[in-house]
Amino acid sequence: MKKKNGIKGLCDLYGKSRRGRELILELSISVLVLIISGSLFSLIINKVLNNEIATFDNLIIYYIQMFKNANMDEVMLFLSFMGDKMVAAGLIAAVFLLILYRHKHDAKIFSILVIGGAILNHLLKIIYHRPRPIISDLVYTYSFSFPSGHSMVSFIFYFSLAYFIYRIYKNIDAGIVLAGIAAIIVIGIGISRIYLGVHYPSDVIAGYAAGMAWISLIAIIEKAFLMRQIIK
Repeated sequence: MKKKNGIKGLCDLYGKSRRGRELILELSISVLVLIISGSLFSLIINKVLNNEIATFDNLIIYYIQMFKNANMDEVMLFLSFMGDKMVAAGLIAAVFLLILYRHKHDAKIFSILVIGGAILNHLLKIIYHRPRPIISDLVYTYSFSFPSGHSMVSFIFYFSLAYFIYRIYKNIDAGIVLAGIAAIIVIGIGISRIYLGVHYPSDVIAGYAAGMAWISLIAIIEKAFLMRQIIK
């Protein structure tokens, strides 16, 4: 009986409330993205565990390393910085501004996304304990390699930031531009980690997939909670 009432409530929500229709659409998109990103992550880790991705990794590393020079070193170190210290500072600043302008719910979700994503990345590194490539002469790190923390957390931070700005101001054009800027920054950060020799390309792609999956999962939970509140 509860199941029928739940379905009836969902139908009523879709039929009578514009916000309800928006939430159902957003929830459906989030579920689809979670399936796609989760499948991509599973595919990559399967290839990594079975040592079936080494040729791909080595080819990309060789190509990117061809561009190595002193000026490019500085550019890549800066991009790597944008995926680490800049994210930490940006999170503090963004949460402060969201609270200041009375967007406490968004501040809470944004914090969960970024901090939770960083914790998840740490757990995944421990689970898969993939050694890093031994080719770096610019950056030294002692944690495991898979998935790339810079790639995963920067994906979560920059795309979430773009989304929340869009959500607050409701400007589609600005949202598209911000998403484009976020994509350029995140791709640059991923390339920098390969260039600096501290990650395999598969680490970076898996980081993006895990970041996308994490954003989708939190979005599903948030949308389902909001829908439940409206139905009540």
